[in-house]
Amino acid sequence: MGEGGGTSWIFVLLTLGAFITAIGTWWVQLRAKVMDLLPDFPGKSRLPPYGSTE
Repeated sequence: MGEGGGTSWIFVLLTLGAFITAIGTWWVQLRAKVMDLLPDFPGKSRLPPYGSTE
């Protein structure tokens, strides 16, 4: 293994962990924005956050 090989893996794993944690934290807001950007398609009205909870 080259110089700094272990350090670069640690950085990659920490970055990946932070990214996954951020997605989990802001999933509802991210999904709502993505759904707003998507064009209308059959069944879109039944998907959250558009679907009714009643």
